[in-house]
Amino acid sequence: MSLRFKIAAFSSKLFFKSALARIRNLQKLRRYLDFVTKLNGINPKGARYEIGTLSHGGKSIPVVWASLADPSKSHVLLYIHGGGFVFGSADTHKHMVADIAGQAGIKAVLPNYKLAPENPYPMGFDDIVASYRALIEMGYEPQNIVIGGDSAGGNLTFALLAYIKANELPMPACAFTFAALTDMTNTAESITKNASKDCVLVANRFDEMGRAYAPDQDMKLPYLSPVFADFTGAPPILMQASEGEMLIDDSRSMLKVLTDQGVDVKLSVFDNSFHVFQILRGLVPEADQALAEVVAFIKKHALKS
Repeated sequence: MSLRFKIAAFSSKLFFKSALARIRNLQKLRRYLDFVTKLNGINPKGARYEIGTLSHGGKSIPVVWASLADPSKSHVLLYIHGGGFVFGSADTHKHMVADIAGQAGIKAVLPNYKLAPENPYPMGFDDIVASYRALIEMGYEPQNIVIGGDSAGGNLTFALLAYIKANELPMPACAFTFAALTDMTNTAESITKNASKDCVLVANRFDEMGRAYAPDQDMKLPYLSPVFADFTGAPPILMQASEGEMLIDDSRSMLKVLTDQGVDVKLSVFDNSFHVFQILRGLVPEADQALAEVVAFIKKHALKS
């Protein structure tokens, strides 16, 4: 582990995890964590951002388009940001997504989907479904669309794939996730086992934030806990997670589900305890290496000649 990574992990425990444990008001927590997350946002050279909207069925979702120079006009990455369903935005993640899309030579779009607790499930999920449908209506061929997401955004990535399957919509080219939350019953052993190791997440906030997102819901519903969903016929999927983070079991459980259902899936496990460490790209070499794997995956499955 590089010295820069160790410093970043210590800083995360000091400024991010401590606030997540201490600040009880979710709106105040959102403002603080968004601020801290943006401090890591070093834009890749030549990054271009454009504010826009995606529209479908009467819904209009604010988005940020991200790219580097001369992206493909036919391919797009739909990236769903994380943040426990209560914080995060296109702005907190756009630097990382611009880097991924830029290296792949495509554009990316990041929806600012509705957040809890003001907008509980299924409002945010509906925004993600509408975003995918909107891209197809704009003329993007499904086989030229990549879907990605981290943490809660990884949850929504899998939920979207399950929705596409259940509603017989055309599948995207491929999908990838960083430390996806896949089981909102919060029964995974790693939540308690890695509680002290994880330098980002706090174990006793899981239930609270889950209920803020989906109050009075059965957490085993497939669009809430996609580990219970049907993914038969899904496209290739790459998952990345950290060995010492609390959500590592979520990725391992999803790996088994997808493998059992015949999906072409790979889980890359990294030897650290930083939840969604990929957002540190441009700061630590481990994050840059992780993104290189994602870029190669996209080129293999979405940019086939």
